[in-house]
Amino acid sequence: MKKQDTKVYIAGKVSGEPYEVCKAKFNHRAELLRAQGYEVVNPMEIVPKESNWREAMNICIRAITECQAYFMLEDWRLSRGAKIELNLMLGLGLQSLNGKL
Repeated sequence: MKKQDTKVYIAGKVSGEPYEVCKAKFNHRAELLRAQGYEVVNPMEIVPKESNWREAMNICIRAITECQAYFMLEDWRLSRGAKIELNLMLGLGLQSLNGKL
């Protein structure tokens, strides 16, 4: 699988975190992945700021189904949503980029 043909989903903790902190950590990882040639799905770019948790999860789950790989931010274990996303990504057979970059 070539990097330019690989769409990567970024997962991590959002709920309960300051919006600007989340935006910065997701955007930083997205920047690094894009610099390596990956197409990136960044939840902070696709979910409207005013969305509630369920609305955000619906948007993210749909996006995950179009990805081939994922990257888990360090705080993902503190997030109910990221755990759900990881289970889905594993079930769909997406490739983990953690530890490979």
